[in-house]
Amino acid sequence: MVEGRFHARAGIKGYVLLSGIWWVLAVSWTWTAIHNPEANAWEAVWICAGAGTLVVAWLRGFSLTIEEGKLTYRNGLYRSRTVALFELTGEIHNVWKGRRFRTDLELKDGSRFALNFGPFSAGDLCELIRRIDAGTSPGRG
Repeated sequence: MVEGRFHARAGIKGYVLLSGIWWVLAVSWTWTAIHNPEANAWEAVWICAGAGTLVVAWLRGFSLTIEEGKLTYRNGLYRSRTVALFELTGEIHNVWKGRRFRTDLELKDGSRFALNFGPFSAGDLCELIRRIDAGTSPGRG
């Protein structure tokens, strides 16, 4: 079994890709507002900065934690779900749900534990899978 606590948060790529465009727009509208006061562009600055801030707050909600033999996933709306590692079968399913892509971890009772792996870094996901494999290996639970 892999010992120690594991904790992952949204990676820098998520922040850059999802909120970056809003901050670029806010800066460009700020430049327009400063250099052309008649354009009345301050409203656009506040809208873009507000959207960028909301995306950052949403991404801050994502976390994965393995501690004391339990996996806890918190989504972007700050809702948490916990499952014991020994309840996982080790099977991973990639699922399209409507227009959204997600990953499901299969539980021994046949149900699934849904995760959005998008915001996390590849290194954190590799470590998560390694720890899940170690926690679900035969002889556990």
